[in-house]
Amino acid sequence: MASADECKNKGNTAFTQKDYVEAVKWYTEGLTLDPKNHVLWSNLAAANIELKHYDVAVENCNKSIEVNPKWIKGYYRQAQALAELKLFDLAIATLQKGMKEVPTDKDLERKLSETKHQQADYNKQRLKGKDGKPLSAAEEAKEQGNDVFKKALFEKAVDHYSRGIMAARVTNASADLLCTLLNNRAACNLQLHNHKSVIQDCTEVLKHQPQNVKSLMRRGLAYEYTEKWKDALADLTKARELDPNAKQAADAITRIKKVQHNF
Repeated sequence: MASADECKNKGNTAFTQKDYVEAVKWYTEGLTLDPKNHVLWSNLAAANIELKHYDVAVENCNKSIEVNPKWIKGYYRQAQALAELKLFDLAIATLQKGMKEVPTDKDLERKLSETKHQQADYNKQRLKGKDGKPLSAAEEAKEQGNDVFKKALFEKAVDHYSRGIMAARVTNASADLLCTLLNNRAACNLQLHNHKSVIQDCTEVLKHQPQNVKSLMRRGLAYEYTEKWKDALADLTKARELDPNAKQAADAITRIKKVQHNF
């Protein structure tokens, strides 16, 4: 079995080769051997940032900082991930926290200045709600996703909804907002035939909202496309019970029963 240092080195090699999935695998394996290795946690964060798993990277950095509050890269990378989610207030707070621990560090000082400028530029074009107040990062991502969804730009919509989902998780936003974002992303992925993603997002929604008709419908259709007939019928039947006017569910049920009969 490889040691934690060997896992780190293999992860670093994969990272250098831009194989970030492989890097995540090795850093994670190293952490199973040495869960208090702050370098592995911050390296894992770096790989997750490259994979655009920003919410996961934030948590990785929390672990790194918890183990070693003097480790600059924990603050630096967390701020980087938060900025990608447009959570500039949190990014600035992270950098300020780091500078209290290591007041003389010039990299943190430069990153703080850079992040403040990013925030100022962002605030100039930030979307506002009906009450005239700026939307949260998650709410703004939802509106941006909705806008491109209406133009049938589903891949772009997925990017916006994904950012909103991560921002919602990091900020502990309401379950209703998180479920709306997940449901909207599922609608996009249904159009893109990414059925596994549809099933994953709808399943998460249904844990919070078991009677969410849209999620039952979308997961049921995804199950149909992947030929999981029993699961599809269960979801679509429940959706129709909750909404007797759900013609799409009724049509899908008819299709599935016909396929089952032919089998």
